Amino acid sequence: SQNSMAVTRCICSMVTFRQLKQGAQENGITTVDELQRVRPFGLSCKLCLPYVRQMLKDGTTEFEHSIIE
Repeated sequence: SQNSMAVTRCICSMVTFRQLKQGAQENGITTVDELQRVRPFGLSCKLCLPYVRQMLKDGTTEFEHSIIE
């Protein structure tokens, strides 16, 4: 996607959802808590957490629309 507004990373930790997905797959991780133990992210504003939850569910690493709850 060339959309510059796509959400693709945790801004606070400067880690992409693609990197987090790779870490989750390599370690057999299925929850945000487990993933945060392997690679710290989402510790400040926490805005990435709903996206990371979705990524763990279906593998999406780029989000064109906000899913902030």
